[in-house]
Amino acid sequence: MQCQDNESTSASSDKLFNPRDYEEPPADYVSLSYKARAVAYADAHPNYSISTLQSQGFSKLKRKGYLSRWRNDVASGGTRYDKLQFIDSETFERFKEARNRKEQVSKFIKIKHKKIYICI
Repeated sequence: MQCQDNESTSASSDKLFNPRDYEEPPADYVSLSYKARAVAYADAHPNYSISTLQSQGFSKLKRKGYLSRWRNDVASGGTRYDKLQFIDSETFERFKEARNRKEQVSKFIKIKHKKIYICI
């Protein structure tokens, strides 16, 4: 089925609206890639103190106990916020792809991310 929207209005609205402009991560948010790098570096240097790790570029690491929590986050594919952020971005990308192909946007989208299997 074809999308019935006017091409001129949908093209101009894509330039005006960017959902990333309205997102705001939590104040204490640490990205999954940062956590993975910090955990890998700390595992490679197990005798380093917290101040040494902070001076080596991991200033968001406030306590040595964060490493075990971050290790669990990395192993599980991220925190709940990371997973929801991934689902949101994937859903929006699939939506944009369907709109560009002028297809009807379906609510059945399968997303596969590490251990997450979701039908939206």
